[in-house]
Amino acid sequence: MVSGETAASVQSLFASGTTHGKPLGQAGFTELLSAMGAKREYCTQYFKAFDQDADGHVDYPEFLVGAVAMDNQTYHGGAWGEQRAHFIFRTYDLNGDGYLDYGEMLHLVRHLRRGRSLPESVAEIEAQAREFVEEFGSDGAISLESWLAASAPVPSASVSSTCANSIVGGAEWAAKRSVARANSSG
Repeated sequence: MVSGETAASVQSLFASGTTHGKPLGQAGFTELLSAMGAKREYCTQYFKAFDQDADGHVDYPEFLVGAVAMDNQTYHGGAWGEQRAHFIFRTYDLNGDGYLDYGEMLHLVRHLRRGRSLPESVAEIEAQAREFVEEFGSDGAISLESWLAASAPVPSASVSSTCANSIVGGAEWAAKRSVARANSSG
């Protein structure tokens, strides 16, 4: 649940980038997010992810959901976790076909590693993206349904993160996920 303080803060931010509460277009959205520290080159992707109804504008409710979804501190379970998983999927589904292919997963893994100041070894990024597509995808791509299933918190006290966060965990995450699946099915 978003606290009243958080919602007020996000509403104030949204109001600073819009005129009379009107929805943000691509240009206004880019200005607002870049002023908040987002790199301009990613703002088109973010706009697509925030604009849930694909009407070419981001209104306050869409902005609120997007801002919460972008926050790494957002709980990865429940309704907000699912919103976050949808947001990540929309952000990285670059061609808008409803699937994350290997190239899009490369992009996602690279950004996750960069955001966490982890080494960006091309071989490691390629291996993690390939492993994830092979495990959760079919025909070389991951559907939204598979993404959401992989993003759901694992029924284990020791593992509770989205698949996007888990990609960075590599082999350790895969081992925990396998154990948790075995425990939950048996």
